[in-house]
Amino acid sequence: LALAPTLASATARDAPTRRQMLMVFMMAVFYVAGFVLSFAAVARAGAALNQTIYSTGIVVMAGLSYVVMGKVPSAGQGVGMAVAFAGVAVASSDAIAAAYASLVGGSAGGGDAVAGLLLSVANTLSFNLTGVLIEALSRVPKAKPLSAAFVQLCQVTLGVLAFAIYVSLVTVPRWDELVTKPVAARGNSLF
Repeated sequence: LALAPTLASATARDAPTRRQMLMVFMMAVFYVAGFVLSFAAVARAGAALNQTIYSTGIVVMAGLSYVVMGKVPSAGQGVGMAVAFAGVAVASSDAIAAAYASLVGGSAGGGDAVAGLLLSVANTLSFNLTGVLIEALSRVPKAKPLSAAFVQLCQVTLGVLAFAIYVSLVTVPRWDELVTKPVAARGNSLF
């Protein structure tokens, strides 16, 4: 609904194509999903493991670029990715060792580390797929390029909508438990 005035005001010549709108919608979904997955991953496996997995994003993006657009990295880019990946491995060796120990033990960060690891991988895929789709969007034939502001407006609109739905379904029904009682327990008041 928030985008309706923008789309309605566009002339037929300036209006986004259906393919562009589908790609923008997919980018917005993957972008919002990336944040949700990231929060869920950190809660289950800890921030160190989540960030270590996310730091492999350059390699993940190259792979997704190949799958989505058929874009093959050059030899120099391949060497650069290998160096970056090795750098992440070396810099994150302590986090990787702690994550391995928690995976063997079954928990880290107060939750299920295996689920956290899988959520971290999904988070990395989600954010990097958003980036690949942004590039793919610029390659849509016979279509006027969409502004970055329009794409970001779509992402933020979907994020606000998802947040509003979550608050309506989860927070509001449990308001006393989640908000009023914890505030009162600290000797404060909402008003």
